[in-house]
Amino acid sequence: MKVIEKFKAQSKKGKIQFVAVVLLLLGCVLVSRMLQHEQSKFKKEGSVENKILVEVEEIAPKTQSIIIEETGTVKARNLIGVIPQVTGRVEKVSPGFRSGSQFKAKEILFQIEPVDFKLRVDNADANYKRALTEYKIEKAEGESAIKEWNSLNPEKPIPNLVARRPQLSQANANLKSAKAALKEAELNLSRSSFSLPYDGRVVNSTIEVGQYIVAGQKYGELYTLESVEIEVPIDRKSLKWLEAGNTKAEVELRLGGEMKKLSCLVQRISAELDPLTRFSKIYVTPDKENIGKLAPGTFVNVKIFGPKIINVWKIPNKAIREEKTIWVLKGASLAKISPDFLSIGKSYSLAKGTKENLKLVTSNVLGFTEGAKAEIIE
Repeated sequence: MKVIEKFKAQSKKGKIQFVAVVLLLLGCVLVSRMLQHEQSKFKKEGSVENKILVEVEEIAPKTQSIIIEETGTVKARNLIGVIPQVTGRVEKVSPGFRSGSQFKAKEILFQIEPVDFKLRVDNADANYKRALTEYKIEKAEGESAIKEWNSLNPEKPIPNLVARRPQLSQANANLKSAKAALKEAELNLSRSSFSLPYDGRVVNSTIEVGQYIVAGQKYGELYTLESVEIEVPIDRKSLKWLEAGNTKAEVELRLGGEMKKLSCLVQRISAELDPLTRFSKIYVTPDKENIGKLAPGTFVNVKIFGPKIINVWKIPNKAIREEKTIWVLKGASLAKISPDFLSIGKSYSLAKGTKENLKLVTSNVLGFTEGAKAEIIE
C-alpha cells in the first residue's frame, strides 16, 4: 500500500511540473507576440517620431546694396617735423602748440625774440638806401659826362670810362646785393614767428619759453588734419564693388562715451597686395567737419556701401557653416548648399539668390545628414 501511495504522489508532482512548464512556454510566446506588435507599431509611426526638430528663418530675395564691414585704423599720411629756420631764444609759445592740441592755419605756434632780426632789417635797409643813392649819383654823373662829351666831340664815340659805364654797373650790382640782403633780413624776421599754412594737430613738442633753439634742429612733430585717413584691409574679391572717389562709407567710433557714425568716402585703393595677408588696402576719409575727431592709432568699424544687386539673400552669420555652406529645408528634407557670397559682414552676409524664398536652418546642425526628415519648431 505504501508503495502505491508513493507512486501516486510522484505521478501527481510530475503532472504539476509539466503544467508549470507549459504555462511558462505559453507566457514566453505571449510576451514575444506583444513585443513584436509594439515594434511593428513603432516602425509605422517612425516617420513622425524620428523627424529632426529645427529652427528655420525664411529669407526673401531683395534688392540689396553690397555692404562690406571691416575694421580700419586711423592714420596720418605723414608726420611733419617742427624745424625752425632761424636761431634764437623762444619768447612765447601758443597753447595750441602742446601735445594733442589742434591749431589753425597761420596761427603763430611759437615766437622767437625778434629784436635781433629787426636790427638786421634796419641795417640792411640802411645799406640798401645807401646803395640806391650811390647808383643814382653814378647814373647822374654818367649822363652829365655823356652830354659834355657830345658837346665837345660830337663826331667821336664816347669811351666807357668817360661815360662812367663801369662805375654805373658796379653801383647797380651793389644796389641789387643790398636789396637781396634787405629781403633776407625781412624773411628771417618773419621766420622768427613760426606758423603753418594749414590746420593741424601736434603729436609732440619740446619747445618752452626761454629755450634757445637752433635753426635746422627738430623740436617736435605734427600732422595736417587733411592728411588723416582710415586704412582698411579688404579681401581682393571685394575690390570689384569699389570705385575710388565715388564709393561711400560710414565709420563708427566712440566719442565722449557714445558711439558716433561719420560719413566718409573711399579715396584711394592700394596698388599692391600685402605680402603677408594677401589683402589689399583702401583709404577712407571723413568729411571736413569730422576729420578733426579722428586720432591716429584709433581702431574704427567701417561700412562700405557698394552697388545695388537684385535677388540677394541676407543671411545671418550664425547660419553659415564650415566652408561657407548653409543648411536649408527643401520640402520636409534637409539640404546643404554653397551659395555665392557677395560680401561677408559682421552680423549678416549677402549671397546671390534666386526669385524664391529660402528656408534657412539657423539651429545647431550637429549630426545633420542630407536628406534627413525635419520638422520646423513653431
